[in-house]
Amino acid sequence: MQCAECGGEFEKKIITYDQLWGDKEFYLFEGAPALVCSHAAQYIWKAKFLRL
Repeated sequence: MQCAECGGEFEKKIITYDQLWGDKEFYLFEGAPALVCSHAAQYIWKAKFLRL
């Protein structure tokens, strides 16, 4: 699969991702399966991971 932003290839990786929501809430996702672009900072979450 190619990245729409740069045309690079996506690779399967296990990543750590942090996200600030609002002014005070900070979330850290460790061991998150994602497709990550080899050039741009784009990623696609696996649907199974997004289900809480």
